[in-house]
Amino acid sequence: MNKIGMIGLIGAASLAAAANAGFTGWQAIARSSGSNTIVDVFAGFNTAGDKLLNVFNMNIAVTGGAAFVQQAGVAPSKWKPIDDTSSTSSVDSFVTLGGFSYGGEFFTSYSSAGDPNFTNYTTNNATTIPALAGWYNGSPTSPDILAINLATASSNWTGAKDSASAAGNLGVWVGHFLVNRSITDASWTLTFSGSAAFNTGTNQADSRVFHNIPAPGALALLGLAGFASRRRRA
Repeated sequence: MNKIGMIGLIGAASLAAAANAGFTGWQAIARSSGSNTIVDVFAGFNTAGDKLLNVFNMNIAVTGGAAFVQQAGVAPSKWKPIDDTSSTSSVDSFVTLGGFSYGGEFFTSYSSAGDPNFTNYTTNNATTIPALAGWYNGSPTSPDILAINLATASSNWTGAKDSASAAGNLGVWVGHFLVNRSITDASWTLTFSGSAAFNTGTNQADSRVFHNIPAPGALALLGLAGFASRRRRA
């Protein structure tokens, strides 16, 4: 997975108020995985003290003949991640509410859970997300849900930033999607729309359509310095 690209924004109405403290909108990073593309999506924030509590009323889909992949026999093979095991290098699709760095890799938060609208959260090989689904972190005091410097959290994210990134350089990891299309194929898009609840303001909604753009060489790094590696214990 050595080809890292940025994702551009097309035809999307952003409802997040970037000038306000807290949530600034969804942002995404894409990279190659063989003939497929891995897209990691984050909730953007202004400061390292911002904390994401849950995402809800989500509408997420890919177009242009693309599909999310849940690989049979590959953990987790469902939208629910395997706590402390599913990571940025996983060749599969899942959602999460936060994560933590350990040994140069970034892992899903131990307390991620789906809300009642996420009816196939634990279904094996589910390749769609229900309309208005949501997920949250069951431990609101967890450091995993603090906004972090994405560039230093994982080597998979270093050197790439989406060209329509929300204001600010910090974020909380919310989704890891394996799409059955090459990163160089411009025919497909990823729609990511919904609301975020956080600790520094009222709930805000944001809607973006991400479109792959091959990256010509090195791109801007994400974020500022400052995320301490740690390993969660059960």
